[in-house]
Amino acid sequence: HLSHFFFTLYLLLGQSCCETDRLLQGQYLKDGQELVSAFNIFKLKFFNFKNSSNRYLGIVYNNLYLNDIQERDVWIANRNNPIPGGPGSLTVDSLGRLKILRGASSLLELSSTETTGNTTLKLFDSGNLQLQEMDPDGSVRRVLWQSFDYPTDTLLPGMKLGFNVKTGKRWELRSRLGDTLPASGSFVFGMDATFTNLLTILWRGNMYWASGLWFKGRFSLEAFSNYESLFYFVSNESEHYFMFSVDRPMMKQHFPR
Repeated sequence: HLSHFFFTLYLLLGQSCCETDRLLQGQYLKDGQELVSAFNIFKLKFFNFKNSSNRYLGIVYNNLYLNDIQERDVWIANRNNPIPGGPGSLTVDSLGRLKILRGASSLLELSSTETTGNTTLKLFDSGNLQLQEMDPDGSVRRVLWQSFDYPTDTLLPGMKLGFNVKTGKRWELRSRLGDTLPASGSFVFGMDATFTNLLTILWRGNMYWASGLWFKGRFSLEAFSNYESLFYFVSNESEHYFMFSVDRPMMKQHFPR
């Protein structure tokens, strides 16, 4: 249903932190454990939805930071591959691959790139989760994988909506089936491949909604104008995408359900 299609725009300031924000190669993040971003804004953890025993690995807002009882997920690694009826774990294996495990068996391989150097998984205060190959001096040699390249139904500052011209990689949001059913739904929000300065919602491949063309820093659709100041458009020989940012100290907005 369209009522379940939404995305959220967030920018939050942080607090002091006392927990780890990274998983080192060979370590396991077990069910009941969590990574916490440096300023205590986001957590990576296993959780389940009400009336379901399926376990999901996802990034959620730290409810202590939000002063809220309910944890709100912004990204789910295995939305279409839940762990049925039991605990799971996450590991960076000896080859640098990022895997979700059920028991000793691999359930989902998030990154299959093999490396020769040390590999670290880090959760940032932006809500991005990065798998990094490290140099001996502790600097980042390259980013192997990041959650911002695989958005689910929530848009955070720094995420892209668009596509890579050379690889065909698309960055788009896909609705969930319901509030407690995070599997991919029928609505897709992203950039139109024909008119690259247009945002659209597609329902089963058919046009459902369009933002109006982006021209001189604004969308032509008046109903979308409340959000245009958040967005900027990038177009070059490699990529075409929209991204948004906010300059106020705290902001939380929802597009209408």
